[in-house]
Amino acid sequence: MEKIGIDLSHSCLKPTRGIGVHERNIGIPRKIGKHSKIYVFGVGKRPNELQSNINYVNTHFKNHLLREQFIIPFWVFFLGLKKLHLFSNVAPVFLKFNKHCEIFLTIHDVSFKYAKSYFEKSISFVNFRRRIALNYHSYLFEYSIKKAVKIFTVSSWALNEIFRYSSVKIKDKIFVVNNEVDKRYLSDPLPNWDNKNNEILIVSGSHPQKNMDFLLGNLIRHNENNNLLAGYSINIVGIESSYLNSKYARENNFYFYGQLENKELIKLYDRAKLLIMPSLFESFSIPIIEAESRNIWILSSANGATKEIAPDYTIFFDPRNKTSFDDSLENIFKKLSNAPRRRKDMRYRFSSSSDKYWRICYGAEINS
Repeated sequence: MEKIGIDLSHSCLKPTRGIGVHERNIGIPRKIGKHSKIYVFGVGKRPNELQSNINYVNTHFKNHLLREQFIIPFWVFFLGLKKLHLFSNVAPVFLKFNKHCEIFLTIHDVSFKYAKSYFEKSISFVNFRRRIALNYHSYLFEYSIKKAVKIFTVSSWALNEIFRYSSVKIKDKIFVVNNEVDKRYLSDPLPNWDNKNNEILIVSGSHPQKNMDFLLGNLIRHNENNNLLAGYSINIVGIESSYLNSKYARENNFYFYGQLENKELIKLYDRAKLLIMPSLFESFSIPIIEAESRNIWILSSANGATKEIAPDYTIFFDPRNKTSFDDSLENIFKKLSNAPRRRKDMRYRFSSSSDKYWRICYGAEINS
């Protein structure tokens, strides 16, 4: 019986966002051959979505470097795994000595090759930890793509970035499998536009690439200088509230929610009329397709994969240019009195990516 391992470490850390959403949607398989035995590695308790016939292995360590380079290889050797699915850009170095385990690797982007320029110059523990992570991923990049038998990424933009920074010929073994919205966003009834509140939603992190200081600084400027945002609440999700409160607490229409579970986040999407995504780049952007699935206008930066995956009613701006942001913000406020002009099938554009992933890996062995 063939033994297959799947690393779902990010999706087992709650609340699940970013890579974790990708892992949860893609990494939880349908059925893989009657003659296969599946082992899922995670941190914490077994996810509810796992089928009863999948063996869950709690690997305890939340430190990704320890897990990826030491704990996962131990289980690969101990269990005698023949295939291993990884979703966090790199493969364990020790597996170079294992000629019998095939690696299926997902690379979301190669920002670790150039993201150092985004960091603040001040010395802090957070910046130190981020630099360690970037160097770690950058060092293992070439080895990982050589070792992998199949490589996946989430957008055509990310694919081109991987080609740009790779010296290894991988064209025949790399595939684009878009991320997809959490199924709960599609199963709940679509909210009525007339029942929405005057609320703006921001779903992001504090990484400099997310460009939050640019966005919030410009929203404060509009608060002070004109009435464009009058009567609107600005709900900010996912960013460390202590960091934001210390800088923006005086704004009486800013509300910080910190990390939220999807069931709570959906409620904020359903109340909001507008999502703003100011990132310097995104390899995919899960919040954009979440907003699309909940009937919301989108104001997004034009960098990275956003133009590739955003719906046709999105308005774009240059994330480094105040004038571009101001013009786009005024433009989208003129449109907020109208419901989004969505094609009927647009809500489900990214709802079957997991099937594509497993069929590329195992073809006819998959029983949907």
